Amino acid sequence: MTRVMNDQQPIGVFDSGLGGLSVLREIRALLLPEDLVYYADNAYCPYGVRGRAEIQERSERISRMLIDDGAKAIVVACNTASAMAIEHIRLEFPGIPFVGLKPAVKPAVKLTRSGRIGVLATPRTVAGERLRWLIETHANGIEVRTVAATGLVELVEAGTLSGPEVVGALRPLLDPMLEAGADVVVLGCTHYPFLRGEIETYVGAGILVIDSGLAIAQRTRTLLRQRELLNERADTGSLKMMTSAGLGDVAVVDRVARLLMPDAPLMMSVPAENPAGTRASGRSRDTPPSQGSPPAPFVQANPRVAVGTTASKRPLTLTPLPMNCISIWGFRAEPALLSARPWDPLLLGALCPTPHVILRSLCSSVRCPRLIVIQSGATGRIA
Repeated sequence: MTRVMNDQQPIGVFDSGLGGLSVLREIRALLLPEDLVYYADNAYCPYGVRGRAEIQERSERISRMLIDDGAKAIVVACNTASAMAIEHIRLEFPGIPFVGLKPAVKPAVKLTRSGRIGVLATPRTVAGERLRWLIETHANGIEVRTVAATGLVELVEAGTLSGPEVVGALRPLLDPMLEAGADVVVLGCTHYPFLRGEIETYVGAGILVIDSGLAIAQRTRTLLRQRELLNERADTGSLKMMTSAGLGDVAVVDRVARLLMPDAPLMMSVPAENPAGTRASGRSRDTPPSQGSPPAPFVQANPRVAVGTTASKRPLTLTPLPMNCISIWGFRAEPALLSARPWDPLLLGALCPTPHVILRSLCSSVRCPRLIVIQSGATGRIA
C-alpha cells in the first residue's frame, strides 16, 4: 500500500540514547516549523557494543513505531545505527525517506593542513564498511587515524560532561591522534559533541573539532523540499520525546535530557517491543506488568485517576490496545484522548512516582473530562 504523506506530519529522530539530541537541536534550529518526535533507545544503549542483527532489529522496530506515529521522514541520529542498519530499514520501509549519519571525513579532508586527521567513533562504527568506504573514497592521500572509543557514551548518558573522569577517558583516545600529527578531529558519534568543551581544551586551540550535526539538518531540509514535504508554516513546531528506559530509570533519563537540552519537554517511557514480543526486561507483551499501582496518596488526591475500575466503581470497558501508547508505572494510556494537545506530558506527571515529575499534576492541566487508563494490555475509559 502506498503511504500518502503531507508537510504537516512530524519528522522522526532516533538514537541509541540521548546523543541524538546533538542532531535534534540542529534540526530544530534550522527547521523551526517542523514537528519533531525523538526516540531514545536507552534500554539498549550503547549500540556501539551490540551486534549488527540486534541493531537492525532495534532500528526496524523503532522506525515502525515512528511511522505508525505519522513520521514523514526519519533521521537516524546515531552513527552506529546508520553504519549497521540504515540500508536494512530503507529496504523495510521503501516509502519513507531516511537520513543517516556518517562521520565528517570529507569536510575534515578539506580542512586539514597537516595532511592528517583523526576520527573518534564507537567500535561498531570503526569496524563498519561505511566508515571504511568514506575513507577510501574521500581521503585522497590524507592519513586518517581512527580510534574506537569506549566509555564516552556512558559518560554522556550519565550527564557527566566535564571534569577529571571525562579527561581521564579522553586521554588514551586523543593522544594517539595528537602524536600522529592530526590537526582535525572528527566526532563520529552523536554523543561526543556534548563533550566538545573538554575535547577542545585537551587538544588545544590549533586543532579543529568537527561533527556532522548541521550537515544532517541541512540534508534533512533538502530531502523534504525535494519531496514537497517541507513545513513552511509560521508557527514553531512541537517536540515530543520518548525513551525505551524502564519506569525506574525514566526520571534519570529525563534529568540528563534537560541537562543536554534545557528546553526539552518531559521524557515519556514508551517501550519499542521487538518482533518476538519481548521488551528490554525480557518480559512477554502478554505478561502483566510487575511495577505495582500508582502511589495511593496521589490517586486519592486525584479522583480522575483510577486503577481497574472507573471513579464510580463501574468496571472499565476494555478495547484493543493501540500501537501508539505511553507506558507509565505499569499502565498504558492512549494519548489522543487525553487533552486538546496529544502526548501532553501531564500523563507522566499523573502516574510516575518520581516527586519532581508528580509536580506536573494531571488534574491541574487535563483539558478533557476523561482519562484512558490501560492495565495488562486493556484500555479503560473513565467517564
